[in-house]
Amino acid sequence: MTTLIQLQPKDEHNRALEAHVHPPDWSNPTPSGCYNLVVIGPELLDW
Repeated sequence: MTTLIQLQPKDEHNRALEAHVHPPDWSNPTPSGCYNLVVIGPELLDW
């Protein structure tokens, strides 16, 4: 589920922030197929 957050007040600074983090004309790119993914990080399951 997507929840939209509205920035208040709707002034020039918040409009500029919103344009940088979520451009109105943005569309997700088309995936180019499958790829291999490797995750390197600490082991989080052994607390």
